[in-house]
Amino acid sequence: MVAALCLVDSAGCSYALPAFTPSSAERVRIVAKSPELLVVHVDAGHTADYPVPADGRLTVGVPAYRRGCSVYLFNEVKVSNGADPLKAWTMTVTSGGKVMRALSLRQLSRLATDSEGFHLLKIAD
Repeated sequence: MVAALCLVDSAGCSYALPAFTPSSAERVRIVAKSPELLVVHVDAGHTADYPVPADGRLTVGVPAYRRGCSVYLFNEVKVSNGADPLKAWTMTVTSGGKVMRALSLRQLSRLATDSEGFHLLKIAD
């Protein structure tokens, strides 16, 4: 009888709620012929527009977030990952209303960085 109760107790799925991620900032360097003509639009739960200075360097805000729950079978085998807000949140670079480049904040975080820690985002003119 005890073995049957243990089996029933360990069967099923469990959920793991990841830790809260505090707000942060991503440093970006827009590499273009005329970066000052571009505007960066970030949609991360709320929207914000950032004019790009002549040197192309700017800092965009990333709000606090929490990933969705991951699901485990028998509390051991991961069945699915929780949703990642950084994959859904986007950054768009525009010039005169025309989209020049669009990427997720997750993609942005994976771009190469320069010696000062700015993610390098190349825009074809």
